[in-house]
Amino acid sequence: MKKKILFFINSMSGGGAERILNTILYDIQDEFDVTLVLIESKISYDLPKNTDIVVLAGVVGDSSIVKLMNIGMLAFKLARLSNRLKADYTFSLTTRPNLINSLSKYFRNKAVNIIYEVTTPSKIYSRNNFLSRVMCFFIRTAYPMTNTIICNSHGVSHDLKVNFGIKKNIETVYSPIDIKHVKEQANAACSLIDDSAVNLITVGRLDYGKNHEMMIRAFANIKNKNSYLYILGEGELELYLKGVAQDLNIGKRVIFLGFDNNPYKYLKKCDIFLFSSKFEGFPTVLIEALACQLPVISTDCKSGPREILSSFNSATTKEKEVEFCEFGILTELDNQNSFTNAIDLMISSNGVREDFKGKSLFRAGHFSKEKSIPCLLKVITSQCN
Repeated sequence: MKKKILFFINSMSGGGAERILNTILYDIQDEFDVTLVLIESKISYDLPKNTDIVVLAGVVGDSSIVKLMNIGMLAFKLARLSNRLKADYTFSLTTRPNLINSLSKYFRNKAVNIIYEVTTPSKIYSRNNFLSRVMCFFIRTAYPMTNTIICNSHGVSHDLKVNFGIKKNIETVYSPIDIKHVKEQANAACSLIDDSAVNLITVGRLDYGKNHEMMIRAFANIKNKNSYLYILGEGELELYLKGVAQDLNIGKRVIFLGFDNNPYKYLKKCDIFLFSSKFEGFPTVLIEALACQLPVISTDCKSGPREILSSFNSATTKEKEVEFCEFGILTELDNQNSFTNAIDLMISSNGVREDFKGKSLFRAGHFSKEKSIPCLLKVITSQCN
């Protein structure tokens, strides 16, 4: 008889953590009796057929304070649901569901609870305000209550240990990427890209952390004006970012494509992938770009990009505040000039682009689901009541 596992996340709207979970769901069905538990009923991905879905609360408001106040109530609901379904495991992803999952032990959740941290909380909650202070307190006190903590990069593991003083053993398992699926989806038809120009592309939520404004301003200053920047994603900053592009007189060269379930068809048609985040956990989109054989330029944010673009023994060189790693280029965090220089160097050197493209698929294979899913299963099944 299969053991029962509840996967718990805010929603399945478009985003990296949601894509990670979707990959896990497809590959874990044969091993467990699975129920997907959501806080909000937003679903943008094609879930496995016959997936049991439970919406825990519906829409609980956009205010961060309201969401904070609902953590206790949601922890109670999760514990009650878990016990009613006789779950063996409750497995959560991202910080708020992780807190709820951890605190469900207060309400006698009988399941083994496992949290999967996919961001760097010290960066997300770095502001000196009430919300950040409370969230950091919750992480320090609630995370150690859980049975198992998994992080999706060594950088995230380091963040929890050093910045939150979490002493218990933390497992590091890279986010699983379905490389075969990415390559198949990349072959879909796509007619929006101008093949006569240099095409740059990025994928991610349009929010503060992704730092699209810096990217747009850096793009405005590159030397090659026969170029386009395609931005895939949705978010609260969309209108603001469109205004920035208009103010810089590049409104016609910055194309906002919105959310698409298949970003890979655009990636394959473009020349360079850009990533400008202020902070990350383990940005799977970089690996997906590599799987589409795109050369990558990324900010050296904490954490993830350096782990992906630089192997432990790889030598790097620097030029104009730009670091050439083994599998891509890193730039200084939030440094517009550094980012502009990186784009100019990548565009001007066909040899550099071809070298990175030649290595990209090989590097993406290091993070395939075939390597990550068995590690996740091993961690899960090693836990028992």
